[in-house]
Amino acid sequence: MRFIICNVYYLTIKFFNNSVFTEKKTLQEKKDGIKMKSILIKSGKIIDGTGKKYTYGDILIKGNKIIRIEPTISNVNPDFTINAESLCVSPGFIDTHSHSDLNLFKNPYANAKLFQGVTTEIVGNCGFSIYPYDEKSEDKVKGYVSPILGNINKKYKCNSVRHYFDSLKKIQPSINVGALIGHGSIRTMVKGFEKEIKSFEEINRMKEILELAMQEGALGMSAGLAYAPGSFSTFDEIKELCKILSSNQRKFVVHLRDQGKNIYKSIKETIQLNQETNVETHISHLKVIGIEQSGQINDVLNILDDAFRDGIIVTSDVYPYTAGSTMIARILPDWILEGKGDIDSLIEKIKQKGVKQALERSFEEGIFGWENLVDLIGWENIIITSVVSKQNKFVEGLSIMEISKKLELSSVEIVCKLIIEEKGQVIIITQNINEKDLQVVLKNPMTMIGTDGIYSGKRSHPRLFQTFPRVLGNYVGGLGILSLEEAVRKMTSLAANTFNLENMGIIKPGYYADIVIFDEKTIKDTGTFKNPDSLPKGINYVIVNGQIVVENGKHTSLRPGRIIVKN
Repeated sequence: MRFIICNVYYLTIKFFNNSVFTEKKTLQEKKDGIKMKSILIKSGKIIDGTGKKYTYGDILIKGNKIIRIEPTISNVNPDFTINAESLCVSPGFIDTHSHSDLNLFKNPYANAKLFQGVTTEIVGNCGFSIYPYDEKSEDKVKGYVSPILGNINKKYKCNSVRHYFDSLKKIQPSINVGALIGHGSIRTMVKGFEKEIKSFEEINRMKEILELAMQEGALGMSAGLAYAPGSFSTFDEIKELCKILSSNQRKFVVHLRDQGKNIYKSIKETIQLNQETNVETHISHLKVIGIEQSGQINDVLNILDDAFRDGIIVTSDVYPYTAGSTMIARILPDWILEGKGDIDSLIEKIKQKGVKQALERSFEEGIFGWENLVDLIGWENIIITSVVSKQNKFVEGLSIMEISKKLELSSVEIVCKLIIEEKGQVIIITQNINEKDLQVVLKNPMTMIGTDGIYSGKRSHPRLFQTFPRVLGNYVGGLGILSLEEAVRKMTSLAANTFNLENMGIIKPGYYADIVIFDEKTIKDTGTFKNPDSLPKGINYVIVNGQIVVENGKHTSLRPGRIIVKN
């Protein structure tokens, strides 16, 4: 087994005051958006992110860095002092699985993440990134990513990693942002949604695009091997791209090809890629989907443990919910997604004679190598959460089975009807796993935390707003399956080390002053699937690069985030 072994120190100090107060006026009383040259955090319960036992002490911040950590710091005159007595002080949380790529241009204040203590997010996951594209492929790539990432204002140029970073710098977000490049987007640019890569020229073109992305500072490449066009790719295609990642010491982040009945084959494919290319490998939202597969996650983790003993390190992330969220096209078989890949082509296919009947057969009989979500969880566990048109708003919150009964149409007819009428802009929630299996993954020492939140419609998945407080409030404070120190390690240093984020993820002199101050007694998620975007409780302060961006439930309007460009 893989364990983090830490020296544990106990320092017992009695403390009385359960409220936060400041020795100077609050930022809100002084003026929104005031920048600080120095901040002193007093008497906090410091969880440093390494997994070591907490200590009590003071932290002095100057500029964007932590410069001193001592039991008591005196004889200094900071711009602002926070009394953190009775509160926890930890590194800012790192969301390793974000889909905020384009939402940051609409909301550079990053409210959904900052109010849950996230100070850094990694975008470009599951094979989806707004880049790369050229004039010929622009519409295809944007059409491919829009159900997950949304659309972008044309004034922002995002056709490459460099241009995406440049555009982010112009809007200066409140949060730190690192980025992966999506394999699905690379493939769409080079090949569209055609199934086979038939020439060395096409593979070499994909490799050139990936190499350029590495030179421009991407943290690695993500692949959504369960999604078209990623699902069309062969092992050899992915292997060639992983060689580029390995030579640049960057990450391969994979949404497994099959998280259901073929989970073992998918895990072994991932391990084999690591073995043959020495690429650093990370599995997105690790789980095993399906009622019949309940409990198999233990076998999956045993396989990863065996690989670890052989020197193959595969990390993973997880969100603390049994239900997932994705686009409606995710449930369709690959054969109907081949071709041009745009929504108009898909709609044309759906309208063709006999296609609905063929889809019925695919769902009922299955197709070798296809992750049939309907077979795994059933129509009753696929719930519509977001549509665009007013005429179909009534389906939001209903399962496809419920809509089928209401409209007296088959489930396949409902799916086809919604894809046509909504032009594919339909987000679903899927009840994937049970609570016991989720807890097994959460406890795994090589698993970190990611929101996997999609910004869509009026009703998103609550994980977008609630993930990190839910871990701390429910799985630390409530169920007690994780210690506070271990949960914070998963959210901070484990993530920073995995994605090679320098001087981040630990409270330590010389490290970036990304800090969250929270009340371990009151921190909790408040969102539900009916009301997902309520603010979590218990987050008192969020500091990004030495600037206070959240103070007692209010955003200070500052935007001090860094764009993390990997050299």
